[in-house]
Amino acid sequence: MGHRANLVLIEKKGYRLFYSHWAGTMLPEDIFWGPEQTLEYFRAHSEVEPDDWQDCVLGEGGVLMDRYKQHLIVYGCSYVATDLPVRRLFLEALKETWPGWTIQYAYNGVLDLAEYVGYEDMEDLYSDHIDIDWNLQEDLSPPEYRESMNLVGSITDLSGRTQLFPLSGDLDCYLKLGPRLTKYIDKHGQSTLDTTEWTESFPISGWHVDMPNRTVSFWKSNPETNLHKQLISRWTGWAIHNLNDNYESHVAEVNDCLKLPQRSREKLAELLQWVLLEEKRFDGPNFLLGILARQAKKGDTPNISPSAFSDPAEPWPSLERRKQIVEKVISKLAPDAPRPVT
Repeated sequence: MGHRANLVLIEKKGYRLFYSHWAGTMLPEDIFWGPEQTLEYFRAHSEVEPDDWQDCVLGEGGVLMDRYKQHLIVYGCSYVATDLPVRRLFLEALKETWPGWTIQYAYNGVLDLAEYVGYEDMEDLYSDHIDIDWNLQEDLSPPEYRESMNLVGSITDLSGRTQLFPLSGDLDCYLKLGPRLTKYIDKHGQSTLDTTEWTESFPISGWHVDMPNRTVSFWKSNPETNLHKQLISRWTGWAIHNLNDNYESHVAEVNDCLKLPQRSREKLAELLQWVLLEEKRFDGPNFLLGILARQAKKGDTPNISPSAFSDPAEPWPSLERRKQIVEKVISKLAPDAPRPVT
């Protein structure tokens, strides 16, 4: 159990690798507070051997900090990471707290960090489980509960008709079906789709299959490591386009028949403030201790790795200091957004 992350610090003689058991679910927010705070954050974690990376499955988050070239690479699985419009504003905000730095989002997860440092055994970072056909979705039926819709699919058939599908689950569970995915176009499809009629949340991913042009395109919030390569072998003779976070291309591809949540810059800033000014950061070790206590009452004694308790207790600045930083940044990016309560 955990949300592991690779923390990479570039030194003059190479790089140092640090391990976090829980930071994956709190990145990229954990490094918002600037270079000095992030350097302390790194050093508060356990240093590991340079080849002891968390792979594409276990490494749910990561940060690379190159103080010499002032280059920052980050990714994670937090709320900010998965809500794409909020993430875009967050990356803008990072330029204020990391002035003079190049900010890069790691669309390929740990692979982007490892490639930057010239890690030679990249194949080791691909999990053996990454290309297993599990939980493939053999139809395009909508989710049972409307609020669980988190994925948008669309297909343009050979006549030029486009059908859209409100879906739930993982992107690869649909696209790994290959061309047989297209046989479901006459089931559950609709000519227009307004996702706000299903949920207020922004979808985490989407895909479009263009049958006349034999192309498949997809966008996503979480790193889908090596998915592009996997799809090439499953969609033989088709062109595969990874759009990263460019959901606007999907909307354009279906001639604006897809409507995604539209939130003002001020609303996005308000959501960002809400995340950054939480009174207490998620405490993984205490969360785990609570589970262990409940299991002990049932007579169970799970074997837990000591690394699950190795993270620092509270890596963020004080709430008062965070309010000062956030107010200064938001006043530049969204002047009309509500201010944090002091």
